[in-house]
Formats: sequence, structure tokens, C-alpha cells
Amino acid sequence: RVVIMGSCFSAPFTAIGGLWAGPYLTEVYHLGQTEASYALLAMMLAFNLGTVAYGPLDRWFNTRKYVVLGGVGVMVLLLLALAVMIDVNPWLSIVLLVAFSFAPPMYPVLMAHCRGFVPAARAGRAITTVTMVGLGGVFAMQFGTGAVMDLLRQGYGWPVAETYRAVFLLVALALLVAGAFYAPVRDIKPNAPAPL
Repeated sequence: RVVIMGSCFSAPFTAIGGLWAGPYLTEVYHLGQTEASYALLAMMLAFNLGTVAYGPLDRWFNTRKYVVLGGVGVMVLLLLALAVMIDVNPWLSIVLLVAFSFAPPMYPVLMAHCRGFVPAARAGRAITTVTMVGLGGVFAMQFGTGAVMDLLRQGYGWPVAETYRAVFLLVALALLVAGAFYAPVRDIKPNAPAPL
């Protein structure tokens, strides 16, 4: 179950931030390449700040599982907001995209949780497995959203904005499914009391 959640530790950001955010801003809002690049830069800065912010959260709240699930929930809510307000206002969409970018970098917390399930001698293999699944998830999500985009545009003639709505909803659905598989996993608290 941790492995399934691992498939989404990087894929949502690389699909939205790395593949679709730029075209979304230029095709739906007709922003120039320069304006769109500033938005992408802000997203990347938010992603890196998110990585730093995740660091102490598991110790502050004494939970790893719920820090990860909280990040998933934030991403899903922001993707749903983007889908609902797909072509309302470019600045609102940029704010939502930047806020979304702050939530994905849960990798360190997820790996710490993963490590708690295996003996120290096997921790490297367990973390490598989850990481490899995560990298496969990047490919699968980019390929899958691209295929959906092509099908809706070329096969069904959907309007441009509606195809981006579908992509945001598809990524949100993938996160919901991964989170649902991960939710029953036993939490391993970083500040668990020492055994007597």
C-alpha cells in the first residue's frame, strides 16, 4: 500500500507543473511565453519551499501517515478548484497552481514511513522499490494525461479549456485512488514512546 502511494510522490507535480501548466496558461488564457514562464518559476519555488516545509511536520504532529494524507488532500482540493474555475481568471489559476506546487514534495515523509516497516538491513531495498515505482508513476501519468488530451481534442473535438479540466480531474482521481489504498496502512509515529 505504501508502494501504491509512492506512485504519486512525484507524478502529480511533474504532470501538472512539468507538462501541462505552461500550455494551460498559454492556450486557455493566451498568456505569452514570458508571463507563463514566471508562473512556472513561481511553481518551482513553491515546490522547493514545500520540500523544506514537509521536513519537520511529522515530528510536530507525531504522525507520518497523516502528513502524507494531508498533502494528498490539499492537492486534490486544489486540482478540483482548478477544474471548476478552469477559465475564470488567469491570476486565480496561477495562485492555485502555485499553491498546488507546495503540496506534492512528500517524498521524505513517505520514505521515513516506508522505512519503519522493514528491518534496517532491508531499508535501502524498500526505499529503492518505492522510488522506482514513483519514477514509473511519472511516466505513466504524463503518458496517460497526454493520451487523454489527444483523445478528447482530436477524437471528440472538445474545447481546449475542457480538456485541461479533464486532465486536472484525472490527476485528482489518481491521487484519491492512491490515498485510498494508503489510508489503511499503520502509522509509524516518529516520536513513539520507547518500549518499557
